[in-house]
Amino acid sequence: MNGTVMAGLARATAWAQTGNSPLAAARGALACLRCMDEFGSATIIDDSVQLLVLDCFDTLVELDGDNYRLRQGVAAFLKHYGERVGLPMVVLSDAEGPTLLRVLAHTGLTPWFKALYYAPESVAPDANGVLHKRLDHPLRDFHVKPEQALFIGDSKLDAQAAQRYGLGFIRVPGSADRDFTFTRLIKGPSRYRSEEYTTRMLKRYQTPE
Repeated sequence: MNGTVMAGLARATAWAQTGNSPLAAARGALACLRCMDEFGSATIIDDSVQLLVLDCFDTLVELDGDNYRLRQGVAAFLKHYGERVGLPMVVLSDAEGPTLLRVLAHTGLTPWFKALYYAPESVAPDANGVLHKRLDHPLRDFHVKPEQALFIGDSKLDAQAAQRYGLGFIRVPGSADRDFTFTRLIKGPSRYRSEEYTTRMLKRYQTPE
């Protein structure tokens, strides 16, 4: 358990002790834990970042029927950091090359990126045989330290990859959240909350009775 969670639990316990019933204690603990920043929700792109690594599917693009399209705000985000800031950007995906290349070409994204990383080279098994994304390749190729690079993705696996290789991480909600826009990352953090995303996803996919 990391220090952030430990501190959050301590605050939750102290808060809960001010209640007069077990119900008050439970409400206090839940409210405090909800206010804690999730990993990747408070990260910003500042002057220390020298390389942006981005996941593709459900991060940059979303399904629209049988085809993919850019997610809201992606074009403005890429223009800001690619043209105005001049920050090198790469895509790293666990999809295979032909699939990734086809989608990037279809959505007009290819010219924005200095390099593309895809399976099988972009993934490797851990000690238990579970595949994880390899973020060491872009660090090596662009001669940057882990703390100088930032990974942007939508999944728990993306977060785990960033932690494994020591990169900063920005967690964005998956494409089921149609309210999110990448322009938010130009001004500040994503403020991702898993419970909020889950609620939106359920509302989107629930079927009328």
